[in-house]
Amino acid sequence: MRVVLNSKHREGESSGDSPLWILNRPISNVGAFTVRQCVIPNTMYSFTTSDNTMTINGQTLSMPTDQRYTTMEVFIQDFNAAVPSISNVTTLRATMDTERGKLTITYNSSTAITINAAPRFGLTENITGAASATGSITFDSIFSLVPLKVVNIRCPRLLSEDYRSTRGFENIIATIPMYGDFGSLSVHQNEGEDFMGLTAGGHVDRLQMTLCDGDGRPISLNGADWFIELEFRQA
Repeated sequence: MRVVLNSKHREGESSGDSPLWILNRPISNVGAFTVRQCVIPNTMYSFTTSDNTMTINGQTLSMPTDQRYTTMEVFIQDFNAAVPSISNVTTLRATMDTERGKLTITYNSSTAITINAAPRFGLTENITGAASATGSITFDSIFSLVPLKVVNIRCPRLLSEDYRSTRGFENIIATIPMYGDFGSLSVHQNEGEDFMGLTAGGHVDRLQMTLCDGDGRPISLNGADWFIELEFRQA
């Protein structure tokens, strides 16, 4: 038996990124399930409120959380415009090392500057640069404007022992690669016979799913609808 779910047709006050569906015809004696199809629009913005800041000598630089950057030139322009006033720092600007894919900060400061770890920007740990009129700090990791590599779909009501992960994330029933430009559709199709066995609750009358990033944090599609098709097999 197959069930097609559209986040637009969710119940009550649940959100489109964590929709609750109540089935008009419950399914009994379910023993296993699989995800047959899933369509998720690539509508995530470049930054969220959990990763849009960088702290430099105690002062916070904030990037907007309501837009998707499509060119590095525009991002660098906005980054430099957002640099806060920092004591003893005359200038501080970012550039992009396009060959290595890393951000570089150049500065003129009469004192040392410390930039706190900001993983979203490619800086995995705190770093300090000496006082210099021509100082330069290159971040240690690659920076990309693409906000997500994958979207994980978590469904606590479909408990299965057939799932494992390196971080111990539970109840993830599908991982959808994100690709294409802003607004494009990421489509997952599965015609295989790899079903996940249910370990509890053979009666399915409602489902709630949450979209998460690769670290298990909820994400937002910014109001866009998404679809998923499940196939259930009876025990």
